[in-house]
Amino acid sequence: MDIVASVFVRNNLIVAFAVVGATIWISYFLADKLTQGRIHGSAIAIALGLVAADRHRYRTGEGQQVTIALSDVALATVGSLGNLAEAQVNGEVRGRVGNAIYGAFGRDFTTADDRRVMVVAITPKQWRGLLEVTGMGS
Repeated sequence: MDIVASVFVRNNLIVAFAVVGATIWISYFLADKLTQGRIHGSAIAIALGLVAADRHRYRTGEGQQVTIALSDVALATVGSLGNLAEAQVNGEVRGRVGNAIYGAFGRDFTTADDRRVMVVAITPKQWRGLLEVTGMGS
């Protein structure tokens, strides 16, 4: 066991990259196989990070800092939707799509006091709730 520990200490950066890579691979595998893509792999990776921090605190009593960069999550999402590959293959930037949310309902509205509000329904339960609240349900 001392040999493994010394290899990990001497190659800590490589080990860190391997752990992150394995976490991402497992997260996307779980997203694909268990949720059929309904939950993004980055969301599962975030959840795994939060669970690991919680377990560490439970075992040691020490807190952990978990940093989740929204830009990283957004980049992973547009990458998996094919937006990055499309720009790379076609050599041009995709046109604006407004507030369209792939696979869901999303729309912005102007309120009576000239403010804007975004309404989103991603899951079937949210869609039913939106229809009920607006009086459009059957």
